[in-house]
Amino acid sequence: MKILLSKSILPLLGGVLFCNVMVAQKVDLKNSGASLKSQAVEAQIFYSVSTPPVIDGIIDNKDSWSANQWKDQTSVKGTASGSTSKFQLAKDAQNIYLAVQVVDNTPHSEFSIANSYERDCVETFFAMDPTSTSYASGVWQVRIQRDGNQLTGRSSGQWSLDSTSMADNGFEFKTVSTSEGYVLEAKFPISMLQQDATFDGANLKFDIQTADNTTGEAGGRTCQLFWQDNSDTQYNDPTKFTDIQFSSQTAPMSVKSIFEKQGSAFVDNGAIQLVNVDGVVEVLNINGILVKKVNVNGGQTSISGLAKGVYIVKGNNLLTKIVL
Repeated sequence: MKILLSKSILPLLGGVLFCNVMVAQKVDLKNSGASLKSQAVEAQIFYSVSTPPVIDGIIDNKDSWSANQWKDQTSVKGTASGSTSKFQLAKDAQNIYLAVQVVDNTPHSEFSIANSYERDCVETFFAMDPTSTSYASGVWQVRIQRDGNQLTGRSSGQWSLDSTSMADNGFEFKTVSTSEGYVLEAKFPISMLQQDATFDGANLKFDIQTADNTTGEAGGRTCQLFWQDNSDTQYNDPTKFTDIQFSSQTAPMSVKSIFEKQGSAFVDNGAIQLVNVDGVVEVLNINGILVKKVNVNGGQTSISGLAKGVYIVKGNNLLTKIVL
């Protein structure tokens, strides 16, 4: 079963992305006038995966993405366009994985826009040594376009890797885009991100921003959605990134654990066929609008009378995308 995330699915797949732990940060007491020897800073906790997700731009029921690790990017720069963006991270011994779900109903053909940062895109920032204060070895900016035509990487302050070079070095990504938004999945090899930097295997700095070009033209990037800091200076200042920590534990609510007794749905004869599904089943269009609701009692049930299109079908033990 495959799930293309939409606005309607996100509440079902979770709310809270991270746990918080407190780490000590030194304070210059002489200059700050502080009376405490340290102050508490929140480190955002993400989880490990035992089975890597398939990088196909679709959140799969059997992948190891967590149902409760989605994090909103709610820090806005520019004019709010109605777009939204959420992400989650995961890690194994070799790679860091990223999933992003963007609701953005202003897609355009933007490849001709000279400045790639002005197109619909997701930009990620890594500092594998969390003490980094400038772009040096182990500090990265990686930009991925909505249209899937470009993946570029910058380290030590230089855009040195194009899409081919990134792929040759183990970076991988896939976007699936519709008129309502897009889903991005990506894989970042730890050895490439780390370079010569010191990385303890758990602690680093990270940030993410999603750009929305609302006109399809140069200068049309009217809205940027950040996770934490919306100063838009991450491209030259890794101190603006956020401290994160990867736990050695796997996420407590993997998507596949919710579907241990998985029902199924498929298309036959222009209708949706349900198998081994009990209770109320809702069919929503890609905008999240309910178009049909039925009560089923196991066995096989047919849902007909729907126009051609993309639908989300969800029930007690079913959540999938269907294309009629």
